[in-house]
Amino acid sequence: MRLRRKKKISKSVVSLSGQIAGAGAIAALRSTTDSRITSIRNSANNTDLIWTGSNVRNYYVSSSTGNDSNSGTDSNHPWKTLAKVNAKLNDAGSTYKYNIYLKRGDTWRGEYLKTYKTSNVTITTYGSGAKPVIMGSPENGANASKWTEVEPNIWRYAGSNSWADVGNIVFNNGESYGRKVVQLYVKNDKGTTLTDYTHPTAGAQSVSFSSYTDLCNDLDFFHDKNFSGGSGATGYLYLYSTSNPGSRFSSIEFSVDQHGIEIYKANNVRVDNICVKYVGGHGIAGNGLNLQNIFIGNCEFGWIGGSISDRIAQSSIGTTGVFADERYGNGVEIYGGCNNYRVQNNYIYQCFDAGITQQYNCKNNTDSDHTANQLNIYYNNNVIENCNYSIEYFISNCPAGNSSYISNFQITNNIMWNAGKGFCETRVIWGRGFSAHVKAQSGTTSCNRFANSENAFVISGNKFIGERDAVFAICSKMSASNANANPVITNNEIYGVYETNKIGAVCNYNSGSDVEIHKIYAPYDTNIQTYMNGQIGSSKFSGNTIKFCL
Repeated sequence: MRLRRKKKISKSVVSLSGQIAGAGAIAALRSTTDSRITSIRNSANNTDLIWTGSNVRNYYVSSSTGNDSNSGTDSNHPWKTLAKVNAKLNDAGSTYKYNIYLKRGDTWRGEYLKTYKTSNVTITTYGSGAKPVIMGSPENGANASKWTEVEPNIWRYAGSNSWADVGNIVFNNGESYGRKVVQLYVKNDKGTTLTDYTHPTAGAQSVSFSSYTDLCNDLDFFHDKNFSGGSGATGYLYLYSTSNPGSRFSSIEFSVDQHGIEIYKANNVRVDNICVKYVGGHGIAGNGLNLQNIFIGNCEFGWIGGSISDRIAQSSIGTTGVFADERYGNGVEIYGGCNNYRVQNNYIYQCFDAGITQQYNCKNNTDSDHTANQLNIYYNNNVIENCNYSIEYFISNCPAGNSSYISNFQITNNIMWNAGKGFCETRVIWGRGFSAHVKAQSGTTSCNRFANSENAFVISGNKFIGERDAVFAICSKMSASNANANPVITNNEIYGVYETNKIGAVCNYNSGSDVEIHKIYAPYDTNIQTYMNGQIGSSKFSGNTIKFCL
C-alpha cells in the first residue's frame, strides 16, 4: 500500500497550546452530534402548533390502514393518500384552519404534500413509532427481475420511462450512491461534443458521451430524458453495474424529481415531525414574495435533490466553453420573501445544494411587485451534514429602486459537518462545486442588503466541523456604508484542516465578480483572527474557538 507523505506542519502551529483537535476531540463531537440526532428522531409532537377552535378541521392519513373513501376526520377513519389532502388544501379563500395528522410508522412513496394558497395549516403526526416518511422514490429497486442488461454491465430499469428525472440513486440506505451523468455541451475548435459527468477542464477523467451505451464507471447512471435537444431518447434509467443491481444490493432508492412538501403562497404553515427522503427536488419548497409565520421543526430530510431543474437550449450554447442542464435540490427552502421563518431542531443531510436556505433572485421575478424582504429568520438547534452549503441565503440582482432587504437573521446553536462532502460532490461537473458552511450568493449587481442594525445578522453558538472548501463564503455587494451586511460571529467552535481548508471570506465588495472574490479567500491558519479583525472588526468576531485538524 502506498503511504501518503505527511504534511509538514509549521512551527507556529506545533507551538499552539490547546488549539489542535485530535482524534479524541473529533470523536467526542461526533458523539454529541449523534446524541442530538437521536433526540430529533425521537422527538414528541409540539402540541403548541395544533390549531384549536370552532373553525378548525382535523384530517388523518394512513398509508397502511386508510381509505380515501373514509371521512378522514378521526384516526379510526383515515384517508390513505396525500393526494386527498392536497385536494383539501387547494382553497385560497378558505376560512378554516387545518390540522393534518400523518400516521407514525407509515410511508408514502412517490407522493408529496402541497398547500396551495391555503393558509393556517399544521402538518404533524398521530400514533406511535418512527416519524411518517414522504418518499420520492416510487419503489425499492432491489428486484433483479426489473433490471435488464442491455449492454455489457449496463442495466435498464423497467418502468422508469414513466418517471420524472432521477437526480440520485442511493444504495443500501446510504452505503453508496450513484453518479448522475449529465449532458455537457463543449464548444471548442473541434465543434460540439457531449462528455460525461466530469468537467473536461478540471483535470479529471473526461469521456466522450453520446448515449447510455457510453456509461463506463461503476454506479454511473443516465436517465435518458432528452433534456437538451437531440432525438431518440428512450426515457429509461440506465445504470452501470458489474452485476445485476437488484441482486447486488438489498435496497435501491431513486430520488425522482419532486418536492416533499410544497408551501405555495400560504401563511401560517407548520411542519412538525415529518421525514422526507429520496426526492430529486427540495425537501420543503416554500414560494411566495411575503410568506408569513413558517415553522419547520423536529423533522428529518435526507438524500435531497440532484434532478435537472432547467434545460439549456441549444440556441444558448456559446461559441466556446462548457454548458449543461442545471441540477438543484435544497433540504428546506423559501424562495422569495418571508417574515418569521423558523427552522429548528431538524436533522438535514446529503443535500445536493443547501441544507437550509432563504433566497430570491430579483432578475428572475415574474411578479409585478418584486420586493421580497426576508425578516425575522431563525435557524437554530439543527444538525446539518454533507450538504454543499449547510446554510445559504441571498437577495440578488436587485434592479434600481428595489429596496428588498434582510433583517434579524439568526443562525444559532447548530451543528454542521462536512460541507461539500458526500453526494453533493457530484455537482462539480458544471462549475458550481465551491462549498461552504454559510454561503451568500453574490452577483454583478447589488445584493444582500441588510437592515441598518448592528445585530441584523448573527452567527453564534454553532459548531462547524469539516468542509471541502471554506467555512464562510459571505459576500455582499452593497455600498461601503452598508457594513451591517457583514454578520456578528460570536462564540462558535470552528474546526478545519490547517492550510488545506479556508476560513473563506466575510466581506462587502463594490467591484469584482464572485469568482474573483473566491480567489482571495483567506486560508485556515493562525491568522484567522487578524483577517476577521480587518474585515469586520474584533467586536464582530469574538469569543470563537478555532481548532486545527492536522
